[in-house]
Amino acid sequence: PLPPDHGTFGPLACMIHYADVYLAKMSPRATRPALAVNVAARELYVHAGGAENPYVGAIIKEMGLFPPGTYVKLANGDTAVVTRKGATANAPLVHSLISSDGWVFPDAKLRDTTKGEYKVVATVPRDNSNFCASAFCNLSKINTTSFTAHCCHCWPSTTFIFSIPLP
Repeated sequence: PLPPDHGTFGPLACMIHYADVYLAKMSPRATRPALAVNVAARELYVHAGGAENPYVGAIIKEMGLFPPGTYVKLANGDTAVVTRKGATANAPLVHSLISSDGWVFPDAKLRDTTKGEYKVVATVPRDNSNFCASAFCNLSKINTTSFTAHCCHCWPSTTFIFSIPLP
């Protein structure tokens, strides 16, 4: 952590430091698995001075509790990917990729996480190999609204194309 007196460092250095700490918490290490993004955000907030630290507050406010790219489980059982921060930190803009019964949607379904049935109830760890959407590798952009994803575990020879309409 930075010293209590942030004045000895420039604002950009402080912001980079805390962003690096946040990202490091979400990355696996030899001694621990990756933390879920909401747990990483909470730990960063608590251990870096909470509301008294303007840099941490700005990072969490900008990224939300579920940064873009985070896989989440919705109340209806769907698995979705966060595409943007939402109106509130706990209600991001998401697109469902997999239904509650395991079917992959050919076109990602926009879900309103402010509604009870689509509320985010959990994050899906990226290192959970029992879950297909978290195992996608080689994610690549086709155009401004479509991505291809190759599943490394369940469907090794299959390419999925997800269409995510951008607002």
